[in-house]
Amino acid sequence: LIIKEAKDKIAKLTKQETDLRKEMAISMDSMTEIKGETRSLAEQVKSLTEQAKNYQNQVARKSDKASLMQDEYITKLKTLEDQIASQNQDVNSKSLIIKEAKDKIAKLTKQ
Repeated sequence: LIIKEAKDKIAKLTKQETDLRKEMAISMDSMTEIKGETRSLAEQVKSLTEQAKNYQNQVARKSDKASLMQDEYITKLKTLEDQIASQNQDVNSKSLIIKEAKDKIAKLTKQ
């Protein structure tokens, strides 16, 4: 009877050991799968970080270009304003000369 109980306990423990080994194998497989997924996610994060960095650089370059273009347009606008002011002075000067000439003609006509 003692031998039979011992055999039953050994059988029971052997089954528990087998079940534990199966669970351990499943856990190891899950860990391997999780490691693979983690590696894949790390690569995706690295790729997205690189893309974000490239995008940031593009934005910075475009911002610099826009700033240069803005400066260029401001300079052109200032040049045009100066040209218009100069032409206005010329027109005013010529208008004055024409007025003086008309005055002289009127004066000479009266004489």
